[in-house]
Amino acid sequence: MSVPSNDLLTLLARTPATVRTILEDLPEHLLHASVGEGGSSPIIALTRLIQGEVDNWILLEESGELPEIVESAKNTRLTQDHSLDEMLTQFSNLRETTLVAFGRLLEGEKDLDGDCTQQGLSDGNLQELLATYAVNDLTHIARIVRTVAAQFDDDAVQRSNTNRS
Repeated sequence: MSVPSNDLLTLLARTPATVRTILEDLPEHLLHASVGEGGSSPIIALTRLIQGEVDNWILLEESGELPEIVESAKNTRLTQDHSLDEMLTQFSNLRETTLVAFGRLLEGEKDLDGDCTQQGLSDGNLQELLATYAVNDLTHIARIVRTVAAQFDDDAVQRSNTNRS
């Protein structure tokens, strides 16, 4: 099933607010918690979302000139140089800029199934690119939620075992 591009854009637009809602005001130990050996933490998932925006902008921008916000984010060491609020704001601003670019592409693209390689985007078409972007967002959100929830597993299991007695 092919999801309409407007639905994909809506989902992409909601990701920064969703991530902010989940992460904002969480204690540090939950922001840096992981599941299993080498698992990523919620803060790492956020940095990957930000880095994804930067990487995708590098692909999107044909002229080689990146918007100022992308240029400044490109070489930033996120977890060491910025607070959580700054990172969430940066992600939101980058995503807003990306959505404007996708909007321009969609205005010029009558055929979403057309080849994206003319725009220098990727192998595939614009519909596939938007869908990939959306799946990536949902995967990172799921990873954040799963990691935070796992921190409560022992207490939840104890409670459910106590209630069975």
